[in-house]
Amino acid sequence: MEFLENKVFCRTCGKKTNHLITTCHYESIKISNVHEFLITHAILKCAGCDTITYADIHHDPHVDEQGNQKDLRIIIFPEEPKVSMRVTTKGDIIYSSEIPKNISEIYKQLVASYNRKHNLLCAIGLRTLIEAICNELKIIKGFKYDENKNPLTQEGKKESIEGKINGLYEKEYIIWYQTLILQRIREIGNAATHELVEPTSEELYSAIEVVENLLENIYNLKNHNLLKK
Repeated sequence: MEFLENKVFCRTCGKKTNHLITTCHYESIKISNVHEFLITHAILKCAGCDTITYADIHHDPHVDEQGNQKDLRIIIFPEEPKVSMRVTTKGDIIYSSEIPKNISEIYKQLVASYNRKHNLLCAIGLRTLIEAICNELKIIKGFKYDENKNPLTQEGKKESIEGKINGLYEKEYIIWYQTLILQRIREIGNAATHELVEPTSEELYSAIEVVENLLENIYNLKNHNLLKK
């Protein structure tokens, strides 16, 4: 048995996992005198829990430099559940006098992109928002860190967005695990910007929650009612 190249949803694991192709049947559909459209009807087995799934794998009729057809679309049965998670902009953010207008505007636009299922634009907006916060706070660079939270001082401070996020940590605007999560959001934004890799709605929903908390903590908490005498 061989592995399916792409991960697909497993209803038992509740997420996308690696699957083995246990059985398959090929169907060729002629779409012109030159090209044929290939469909692979396959029985898949989750590599983690052995749950069986049926899949139709549609292949691109064009071939790559090695003469292989690329997978165009994978349809699984039962289908992956559709998750509808709409985000409502927070009034404490968009109407806050403490949050700079350009930052609240980026926030509104990325939420609108998410709700319209423009996932690439939303991911790019998240990355842009993080960098805008750093710039507004005059955080222009920071050290890289190893997995044990040790700064790599020999490499010097970096002026990249990665360095700026670490700069937020160094200036104590965020804690370590917030830093790691923001770096992950940065990676999602970079992949969307440079490689057109579209993140899932679930990933974006979680990322929006994180940046909403970030905005609240940095800009609004200092004026919380409980701090007023």
